[in-house]
Amino acid sequence: CNTKKEVPIIVYKYLFLILFVLKMKQYTFKKSERLCSKRYIKYLFAKGEKMIVFPFSVFWWVCASDDIPVPAQVLISVSKRKMKHAVDRNHTKRVLRECYRLHKEQLYEVLSQKDCKILLSINYLQDKRRNFTSMEQKYIRMLDRLTEAISNIDTKQ
Repeated sequence: CNTKKEVPIIVYKYLFLILFVLKMKQYTFKKSERLCSKRYIKYLFAKGEKMIVFPFSVFWWVCASDDIPVPAQVLISVSKRKMKHAVDRNHTKRVLRECYRLHKEQLYEVLSQKDCKILLSINYLQDKRRNFTSMEQKYIRMLDRLTEAISNIDTKQ
């Protein structure tokens, strides 16, 4: 008697889905990753370092605080003086958040190697709107410079 039990196809689909989700990186931008604390914003602009990679101005402060729940907290701003229309400012902030969300793993890797956390402010300096691809190219260039600067600091101060 040949009673070979067949595994239903649905079981294979669920196994594939579980493996896919486990291997997938977390491309999210949660509330805990946003820099909202007035105290931390004050520290960032008072004690932090500044770097300009056009069209971005970046303030960053590396800290060893256990109060910060994630490796990096980010503040994204677009000047009302530069971009007069709210539609353009909102579009630019949306594109910047998307760039951060897609490329934050590169920053997280450097921070985990240095065993530190960072407060980060990204300010958009240009007065005109950019599309996603050109903004992403500029963002990647800025992120490369930032990760290089972070990897060169001494955290045992």
